[in-house]
Amino acid sequence: MAEALMALGRGPQADALLEKEEELIRARGDRFRLRRLRAIRSGRPFRPSAAEWLAQAAKAVQEGRPSAALEFYRTARVLLTGPARRYSRAVGRRRVG
Repeated sequence: MAEALMALGRGPQADALLEKEEELIRARGDRFRLRRLRAIRSGRPFRPSAAEWLAQAAKAVQEGRPSAALEFYRTARVLLTGPARRYSRAVGRRRVG
């Protein structure tokens, strides 16, 4: 939501939302989401690696959140099997196809 508010030029509302979220994220000790929040705040894209998404999926499985785990696994799969150019870099220049 904060990203959408920023895109609409409603920075102060986005900042207020991010402040509240940061408190919750810090209380949980969730470094992954804290990195995302910082990227949003700075206007940078948040692009974790496939390995990071896989780690989040494993964590979600352990926490009993299968729907979240599935989304994390899907994101990792897209990164690993996207365009051949990206995929070949990820697996050591193996031929795709």
